[in-house]
Amino acid sequence: MKNDVKDWLPEDYPETAVHRWFQKHFPQERFVLASWEGCTLDDPRLPFLANELINPRPKECEPGHPWYFRHAMTGESLVRDMRDRDPNLTETEVFRRLEGTLLGKDHYKTCLVVTLTDHAKGKNLRPMLVKLRDMAKEYCDVDAEELRLGGPPVDNVSIDVEGERTIFRLAALSAVVGLGISWLCFRSIRLMLLVFLIALLAAGIGLASVFYAGLIASLFGFENFASRYGTCDAVLLSMPSLVYVLALSGAVHIINYYHDAIREKGLASAVERGLAHGWFPCTMAAVTTAIGLGSLYRSQVVPISKFGIYSAIGVLATLGPV
Repeated sequence: MKNDVKDWLPEDYPETAVHRWFQKHFPQERFVLASWEGCTLDDPRLPFLANELINPRPKECEPGHPWYFRHAMTGESLVRDMRDRDPNLTETEVFRRLEGTLLGKDHYKTCLVVTLTDHAKGKNLRPMLVKLRDMAKEYCDVDAEELRLGGPPVDNVSIDVEGERTIFRLAALSAVVGLGISWLCFRSIRLMLLVFLIALLAAGIGLASVFYAGLIASLFGFENFASRYGTCDAVLLSMPSLVYVLALSGAVHIINYYHDAIREKGLASAVERGLAHGWFPCTMAAVTTAIGLGSLYRSQVVPISKFGIYSAIGVLATLGPV
């Protein structure tokens, strides 16, 4: 699972080129903003937490556990630095200049800005936020529900979390609907389980194709493709449910042809006759559906393009199990 909004930008957009040029010439450190109710300039917990983040205690620096926080800045430290640089500035002028940075409009509410080390990227983003919440609880007695976090890393992790919740909800709902429809259609536990397992296998093949496409692309040196198309995102997580439903539909059609063959000439060779009648229309339906989904590859939005590619692969994969 990888959700990084900046990676969703189309390659050929002028804005993408400008963004990359800016990052190349003006490297921007990744940061997280943290605040809570009552986080003000005179809150003693704020500088204390900032100091603990950049000066970890020995118990925090265990072997094999990288430290995620590079630098911490608070509204109080920013006010102090500006006063030190220009002692002639009045307090009103200092607050006016800093308003909208780490100071609120009331010149009293503030927050903490934490810049991150190179270890806080990819799969380490979520552990980093967990560590930040744990330290806020331990050193400031601020519960995770009270801590307010912002910044690009927080956005990316939030999308990851919601995406995982979505796939579990969709998987549960799809399973219930699939089993229910199969039972109503066939009134047979054996046929119901057969259809359900075929649909489940097809959805699994579609999801596994993401990993293997990224792996193969990496082996042949297509690192850009692997980084963009070799991972799941929040949009792509709806693909297994789509493939599951389409595979379920194909399996139901094949079994219906099988029942027709039994009614026409009896049980003998009914499987072969049903398959002979049903393979062509089911294949054409899967191929035309895959073509329609595959056309989404032309989308300039990367998650939509990925959804089209892997949905088409998943739909074609349904032909094998069915």
